[in-house]
Amino acid sequence: MMLSPKVILLDEPAARVAPTMEGVLCDFNLSLKEEGVTFAIVEHDMEMIEALCDSIYVMI
Repeated sequence: MMLSPKVILLDEPAARVAPTMEGVLCDFNLSLKEEGVTFAIVEHDMEMIEALCDSIYVMI
């Protein structure tokens, strides 16, 4: 975060995270999003994806 990235790739950020910490993680990512950071997220937890993403692309 020290280099002020414009895009961050997250691979399964909710994997092995306690359910209470998922909310903290989402809040942090949303605060970065408000600062203009773009995220590319690979995740199976669709509730987290719906909370964080404006656009969703599915790979099958």
